[in-house]
Amino acid sequence: MLYSAILSVTEAAETPILLTTLEAFKAQMGITVSEKDDLIEQIIARASGRIADTTRRVLARETVAETFRARLNTSGMVTPEAAPLILARYPVSSIQSVTVDGEALAADGYEVDPASGLLYRLSSGFWCSWTGARIVVAYTAGYILPGNSDTNLPPALEEACLGIARMRWFNDSRDPLVKSEDVPDVGSTQYWVGDVPTASSSGLPTDLADTLEPYIDRRL
Repeated sequence: MLYSAILSVTEAAETPILLTTLEAFKAQMGITVSEKDDLIEQIIARASGRIADTTRRVLARETVAETFRARLNTSGMVTPEAAPLILARYPVSSIQSVTVDGEALAADGYEVDPASGLLYRLSSGFWCSWTGARIVVAYTAGYILPGNSDTNLPPALEEACLGIARMRWFNDSRDPLVKSEDVPDVGSTQYWVGDVPTASSSGLPTDLADTLEPYIDRRL
């Protein structure tokens, strides 16, 4: 079948969603005072949001219910398709239930690839096509965020968040048009003429864009 999906969150992550901690940022920056803690947390939240937008994902662990409805083609017939269901959230840590037209499937009736969020229908141990007009999948997916003892957020994502936050921290205190400065005896300042260059289509420096590339959702 060919399906369209609607997702509802049944157990939301705490907000704001932060992909690094206040303590980690301050340690990296050598900040020992607390006067700007609120500002730092706002910067981390914006950096985390930038990563979510770039990767097209909700990265924090949440429990959700995703409803897949079969689509009809122009002739009014359901289009056959043997592909797995593509869950909106991943990595998947657990599936609470899968129901097809109101009937719950046994655990041996489906199989999920946790890393990719692909859910396969099984019959006698073999992959087969999904059938039914309405399929509801209740599952938990996403990462446990830094600040928790059992965090499993990939270190690369936290480093990217720190990198973007660091950029925002410095940008708040300097002229973005400055290209370079040479200070020894209070020397020259060079400015960009025209648009300030960006190193990637995402507007992020190349190293940060490259770090995020493997985590972008390109499954559809």
